[in-house]
Amino acid sequence: MQSILDALLGDDGFACHHTLPVTGQPLGRDKACLGAAIFLERVRAGGLRANLALRLRESLLKEFHRDELKMDAPVFADVESFIAAKHLP
Repeated sequence: MQSILDALLGDDGFACHHTLPVTGQPLGRDKACLGAAIFLERVRAGGLRANLALRLRESLLKEFHRDELKMDAPVFADVESFIAAKHLP
């Protein structure tokens, strides 16, 4: 959990689990995790654009547009609830 937070609150990306090779997708064809983008919009000053990897995936690679994110999606609202979920049975 901490490595995911460090990546998102830093400048690293986080790939969508549906686009990884372990799900049968070709290597190097991963896409940004939109749940991670929504999470950053909620918890980080500057939102997803404060994260270099997501900013590039949005502006350069055109994988998504910030205005089209489904902000009512069931995504953690804060860092504390994200960390607390690790301890759920």
